[in-house]
Amino acid sequence: MSFCYPSSQRKLAMTVAFFASGAALFAIGIHFSYLNVAPQQARTKARNDFVKERLRQKQGKYKVLVLISLENCDHCLTFSERN
Repeated sequence: MSFCYPSSQRKLAMTVAFFASGAALFAIGIHFSYLNVAPQQARTKARNDFVKERLRQKQGKYKVLVLISLENCDHCLTFSERN
């Protein structure tokens, strides 16, 4: 790394401090992101299990294609056609 002007020890220390604090904030964000993944995965698994069970119940009557909105299960779309 080359400088176009003579740098002081203080400026170098400030650069290192800002870089370290930015890296720490990035690491904290990653940590909180991983903490929130498990509950979301549990909700998704429960919703998928519910849909699979409903499809098993209706298997004899209809072929069912279910498109699920990932944000909110209240907005599920169901299309069906006769065998």
